[in-house]
Amino acid sequence: MISDDPTEPGTETSPPEFRRLEEWCQLLMQATMAVVYSVRLYSNTGMDAYIEHNALLVAFLTTYGKCFHPPKGGAPKLDEGAVFKGNEALLTTHRRIMDLRDQYAGHNGISDVVEGVLLVRESDDAYTVETRLVTRFPSGEYQSFYNAARIMSQYTQETFEDRLQKKARKLGKTVKISGHPGRIFHP
Repeated sequence: MISDDPTEPGTETSPPEFRRLEEWCQLLMQATMAVVYSVRLYSNTGMDAYIEHNALLVAFLTTYGKCFHPPKGGAPKLDEGAVFKGNEALLTTHRRIMDLRDQYAGHNGISDVVEGVLLVRESDDAYTVETRLVTRFPSGEYQSFYNAARIMSQYTQETFEDRLQKKARKLGKTVKISGHPGRIFHP
């Protein structure tokens, strides 16, 4: 749920006994956004608009990558070995996504996605220089990107729910996820 003001009468924002779970909520949000971006990429592979395609790819790569990079303040991050345990193909896809995130979306490294090319033509009295941007969006990989994002999101949801179950036991009181009638955790 998205809200400018999440408080309602009787609702407390991040009470101390739930504060650590708020960090998992942040991870869950990033994981969900990564899935949405990957679906948009996969369903729009014929995009003609370079800028929009690039923006969506960068949004996917950075949002997905946030879940695996150590955040400031000791908040949790996902472990690739745990998320993709027993699935070498998706682990390889994950590493490709992280490499693109590190080399293309997050930093100005060398990437096979976009390359700046300088074309030079010489005439008798001058050189004419032209800049070109050559793009090779990895659209053939978008289905596997989606699969990795979906598994990562599912893992994050399950981990969050495991922590809610532990919280219910610790507090000795049932914990429910608002808007999800089947998500009830008993002590």
